[in-house]
Amino acid sequence: MIIDLITGFLGSGKSTFIREYASFLIDHGCRICILENDHGPVNVDMTLLSGLRSDMCELEMITGGSDKETHMRRFRTKLIQMAMMGYQRVIVEPSGIYDIDEFFDTLWEEPLDRMYEIGNVITVVDALLPDTLSRESDYLLASQCACAGKIYFSRTDLATPEDIDSCISHINRALMAVSCKRVIGRNDIETRSATLLFSEEDYPLNWGYELRSFVKYQIADHNEYGSLFYMNIKLDEKVYKNFLMNLLHNEDLGHIIRVKGFVELTDSSYMSINLSRESSSFAPCDPMPTILIVIGEGLHKDKIDKLFEGKYHNG
Repeated sequence: MIIDLITGFLGSGKSTFIREYASFLIDHGCRICILENDHGPVNVDMTLLSGLRSDMCELEMITGGSDKETHMRRFRTKLIQMAMMGYQRVIVEPSGIYDIDEFFDTLWEEPLDRMYEIGNVITVVDALLPDTLSRESDYLLASQCACAGKIYFSRTDLATPEDIDSCISHINRALMAVSCKRVIGRNDIETRSATLLFSEEDYPLNWGYELRSFVKYQIADHNEYGSLFYMNIKLDEKVYKNFLMNLLHNEDLGHIIRVKGFVELTDSSYMSINLSRESSSFAPCDPMPTILIVIGEGLHKDKIDKLFEGKYHNG
């Protein structure tokens, strides 16, 4: 069975890419399973991909794990179970703070090394990537790009050629900082729009992967990163957009990287939320259990909790 890894930093556009990639495989008769492999206790991305579920596509999920070893054990167990289900291809979407070595380390262990063949490792990078990131974020960027067979640049419709060059330079600086000898060039990236990315001539897609070494920088239990979860949120229909966008730009709350989930509004409508500092998406959706996730570095939970006081309903 072939297994692909689609990775990328928080808010880079992995789920959008995976929707197109999965649809491309399904259209060519490939029976697939998408495995959401997240460190958090709740997985919103699985809900965002739920429209793909069919006889040709199943969604599975791994969440939580009190430590890396527990999480990797759950990952191995799930892959063994999936190998017995008769899928032709498994697509793994990890969290945005995932160290890619975990993927290779797991797949090279028995019995998974006999069950799976690694197909494509694709890293999704926002073409408008900020020029300056924290040391931890640059490390994750480097680790995700080092072994990618192809680096897909999202949001290229908003990027200039200079933005593309700047993004490539940033990746190469991050790789150099971890002593990786790989140098990313134009041939390593794909800049077509996700909705126009695949054609008949592309099947079967063979972007592959590379094996590159780099100096490991241990992010202890991802302590620099955090996720806060708010259930049964009901927001004022007139001001909810400003309220949520202001979270991203309020440095007193920590460095909030992404806000995503589903909320109910005071007019009884429901919205799917997917926000970063560089992009925003507010889309009407069907009624569902509401949850909002705030992801970032150095989050000040007490201050963020206070902002959400009085915005709950009994659901």
